[in-house]
Amino acid sequence: MTTGNTSIAGIEAALLKPYVPSIVLGWKELAGAADVLEIEGTLVHLDITGSTALADHLLKLGKEGSEEVAFVLDERFGAMLTIAPEYGGDLLKFGGDSLLLLFRGDQHARRAVAAAHAMRARLRSIGPHRRRRLRMTVGVHSGLVSLFLCGHHHRELIVTGPALTNAVALGEGGRPGSIRVGPSTAECLPPSTLNNGLLCRPVRTAAHSLAVPDAPADWVIGAIPRALREHLATDLARGEHRPVAVGFLRFDGVDAVLRDAGPQAVAERLQELTSTVQDRAAESEVCPLYVDASRDGGQFVLVAGVPTALADAEQRLLSVLREVVSRPSPFPIRAGVNRGRVFAGDIGTKARRAYTILGDSVNVAARIMAHAAPGSVLASEDVVRRTALAFPVREVAPFAAKGKRRPVRAYSVEKPGERASVDEGGFGRPAVGRVRELSLLMSRLEASFRGVGDVVELAGPAGIGKTRLVQELRHRSPGIPWFQLTGHSAVSGIPYYGIRSLLRWVFQAEVNRLTLERIVHERAPNSAPWLPLIGEILDIPFPSTPESESLAPEFRSERAVTAMVEFLTSVCPSHAVYVFDDLHYVDASSRAVIARLAAEARERSWFFLVTTMGPGSGLPSPIPDVEVVELSALPPDAIGEIVTTLIGSDAHPTDIEAIADRAEGNPFYAIQLCEAYSTTGEGLPDAVETAITASIDVLPPAARQFLRIAAILGPGVHGPLLSNLARANGQVARGVPPAALQGFLESAPDPPYLRFNHRLVQEAAYESLPFRERRSLHRRAAELIQSGTVELPDRIELLAYHYSRAGAHEDAWHYSVDAARRAASKHANAEVVAFLELALDSVRRNPGRKPDDLAEVYELHGDACDVLARYPEADASYSSARRLLADLPVANARLMRKQALLKERVGRYPDALRMLGRATHLLEHLEHSAEAMAERAEVFIAHAGVRFRQGRYVEAAESCRQAMLVAQAAGLRSAEAHAYYLIENTLSLAGHPEAIRYRDRALPIFEEVGDLLGQANVLNNLGVSAYHEGRPDEALALWERSRHAREAAGDVVGAAIQLNNIAEVYSDRGDLETAADMFRVAKRTFDQTHSTGLAAVVVSNLGRLATRSGRFDEGEELLQAAVDVMGELGATAFEAEAEFRLAENEAARGHRREALERIDALEARLARGSGSAPLRVSLAQARAEWSERPI
Repeated sequence: MTTGNTSIAGIEAALLKPYVPSIVLGWKELAGAADVLEIEGTLVHLDITGSTALADHLLKLGKEGSEEVAFVLDERFGAMLTIAPEYGGDLLKFGGDSLLLLFRGDQHARRAVAAAHAMRARLRSIGPHRRRRLRMTVGVHSGLVSLFLCGHHHRELIVTGPALTNAVALGEGGRPGSIRVGPSTAECLPPSTLNNGLLCRPVRTAAHSLAVPDAPADWVIGAIPRALREHLATDLARGEHRPVAVGFLRFDGVDAVLRDAGPQAVAERLQELTSTVQDRAAESEVCPLYVDASRDGGQFVLVAGVPTALADAEQRLLSVLREVVSRPSPFPIRAGVNRGRVFAGDIGTKARRAYTILGDSVNVAARIMAHAAPGSVLASEDVVRRTALAFPVREVAPFAAKGKRRPVRAYSVEKPGERASVDEGGFGRPAVGRVRELSLLMSRLEASFRGVGDVVELAGPAGIGKTRLVQELRHRSPGIPWFQLTGHSAVSGIPYYGIRSLLRWVFQAEVNRLTLERIVHERAPNSAPWLPLIGEILDIPFPSTPESESLAPEFRSERAVTAMVEFLTSVCPSHAVYVFDDLHYVDASSRAVIARLAAEARERSWFFLVTTMGPGSGLPSPIPDVEVVELSALPPDAIGEIVTTLIGSDAHPTDIEAIADRAEGNPFYAIQLCEAYSTTGEGLPDAVETAITASIDVLPPAARQFLRIAAILGPGVHGPLLSNLARANGQVARGVPPAALQGFLESAPDPPYLRFNHRLVQEAAYESLPFRERRSLHRRAAELIQSGTVELPDRIELLAYHYSRAGAHEDAWHYSVDAARRAASKHANAEVVAFLELALDSVRRNPGRKPDDLAEVYELHGDACDVLARYPEADASYSSARRLLADLPVANARLMRKQALLKERVGRYPDALRMLGRATHLLEHLEHSAEAMAERAEVFIAHAGVRFRQGRYVEAAESCRQAMLVAQAAGLRSAEAHAYYLIENTLSLAGHPEAIRYRDRALPIFEEVGDLLGQANVLNNLGVSAYHEGRPDEALALWERSRHAREAAGDVVGAAIQLNNIAEVYSDRGDLETAADMFRVAKRTFDQTHSTGLAAVVVSNLGRLATRSGRFDEGEELLQAAVDVMGELGATAFEAEAEFRLAENEAARGHRREALERIDALEARLARGSGSAPLRVSLAQARAEWSERPI
């Protein structure tokens, strides 16, 4: 066994050795057991100038920009780290865009300068990146270099002292591209090589390769932070994207201490500070990444979320820094904290590299730290927003920061107060889908107030709605005493922190000696003998009492807990609610006390409600008869309601559906996705990504990487394809036991497919992959599919997806267009849009397609967007196609006609008619080609449709007849059918007997040509006729068929029109509640698609419904609003119908005289030619009915 462990340690050490400076590997030979080493040598501080500007430019690209920064730095620093060892240079520190190198031994000064010159020449040879020139500024100082090896969790090399200060100052004082040499170094160089301290000629020197000492495995491993050891020994260290919290802890004043007290005094102080930082970091699972070297001190770089994600990273990091800064420190210290996405990975060569994090959030954290006052912790606004419940804060004046256009807002983070918090942040959001659970909680709470206490545990994964349910319970329980303790991981390691917080709520005062004495005297006199023990728990000293003095030491701890339980039993009010939210984050000592209190709940008439991550994760000891309520995923309709409530007024219906689908029943995910939609419109929200990544990080490294490869294939994973892809990527699938992936990947109902247990798990796993690796994996997947290695039914669609993600633009274009055509043949318009957007994206990245091909794709994209009611996108695509086809009149007329229809759909009738007039003008002078005749028929039909919407039925019918003549002459079956159904509808509403001739002509033709939307239109018209002819059941059936056909085609507006029609029948029958729900759903769709006229129709229907419900004022207001909108749009027929309903409202109030006056005015208008035949019938019937009654 020993041999095996030694072998494993040796392998790990070999993998970790490149991350350790040579000076550390050979430390024992040079310094023995000492933690300080002063050695003669030359320090080279190398800074890449221009990298900040380049980084600021690239970071605007987001995550991919961070990765590109890493690539640029890796390419350049990798080249330099190949050169430096050839001259004996040892990389001590990597600082983002700087290197610190040590040269020692014979001629170390000459070798250091020669290496600097060679590295500068190499950087110049690499050239600019994105036309931005990168240069290096170098400071070189020779002398006694002070090195310290500190810490007991891992040995951290700290480089500080005057030699470092001088090297940094020399570099900072130089111009870009210069190598500045200090006086002590200059003495060792030929004078001809220097000009005023600047290197102007290369220095000749003998080769002196860096010797890399062997070191025991435990020594190598011990030089790496514990949190990073396993991670750096896997492929995951190559790079990944992560949301993190990052902090800089700066210490100053080292040079003076070194001068006045000597190196050992500095070593002792650094050891104390480093140990404190490492201890606090280890307690909170924060990674102490490295200690950067800087003038007169240094800075600890700490990160929470790398290499393991943490759901509460900000709290943990602030807790560490706040605790360190609050303690007496051997040096002046200050800290800055920020959060955001970073790219975490290696920089350097195979022989020597550093693990680091790069991103705008890191740069901002450093700039916030630089602005902090000694003894303070400053945090960004984003960090504070996520931790405001755990830490009191004070805003500081905004300050300018390098690379930021706007001043940075930051807050001073104070020591956490001893208080519990109630997070009301989610209140006001919908509490839906939890009727059963809420009813159970309310009944148990009410029973407690009848004298029988209770304990209920709400259990479920993060985000499932536990806290929101507690908020709703409190909202429904006004006047009931309510005490709430919320667990925070940042303080979960502090014994009895939870109990102190609970007492503060109960006392409504600070927990101190005076308060305790008063409370004991007034409410718990039996606890007086045990105040010293209670005080020990609360860190409040009390004089001993005879009872406390007589206790044997081995029983003192248990008696203290009992004393605290007895005290709380006396002071906690009966008939009250005690909530312990996130009990799993409450410290273990407090949980033990809470468990004993819970056992008393029934006798004390307490209602105890605890929330946990799952059964058994909260109370440490079982309580008899505890009701455990496990919250599961919400049903789709409940998630849809949450999404609609949060973004319904702004979002398109297809966007709402997409968000609800992604949330898959998790309300937290739904809320976060909605917030991301409102701000960025895309991407995976940080909070969701962090929560999921934290669960993925629990997996062994091989399983984690295998899961990420699986994520390349999407939410549904073809098993054989995954195995082949993993093998091609160097991963052996059989090396990952199925049990390791349980909870992430599961068998799908259709073998050999697998599926992610939640689609956001797939997204989070995918998002963590570097972009370069993603592209490589997508290309390999496409090649495997194309080679026929595996048989897949959706081969074309998968090739489009993978080639697009791989950046193979030519292949992406062809397969995306083919996939879109296949989707169009199935009336899958959402998929048509998705694939055509992949094709258009490939063109933007790789221009050069033929105008005809590109115009065709733009037009297909516009057609699909039109059906999906994405009208602005459709209009933009049609405009792009017109620009490409400017010299083709028929094509331009066709596109104008389609744009006119878009205007008609949103109620812009005059604009639509003008556009149709332009299309007609283009076609007038063309020969009677089949193409021109077909388009002429479509323009006539479009013109008829606009006139129909305006209620100008005579003109609409005339345009239909012209369309029929052209269509019949040219043999255009689809256009002919379109004209038939439109003229039938027009003549029916006009009351013309000729309508019956056309009723049955359109549907067979649409069925013959396979036009799904045409069939839906005819079914709608047949339903309208049935409705007006007194056959409501038949109308309902026809409208339902039409609605299903439209939904199948993705026609969201058409489906909403049918829903509105169906609701009218329910309203007529008196089922007003059902009708109102349907009307609201339809109106929401019309509002979201900017279908103003259709929305006004629904408002009119809602106004009529309010009148029928006896809400006359509301009905009048709604109907008048509908009249106003329809009048503005010129929709005279619908305007007249709404005005008739205003007359109905007057009659329903008993104002028949006013109702008849409205009818008189309306009939006078209709006599001029507007209004439908059914409306005229309704007017006549109303006049007869209202005139018969006495006024």
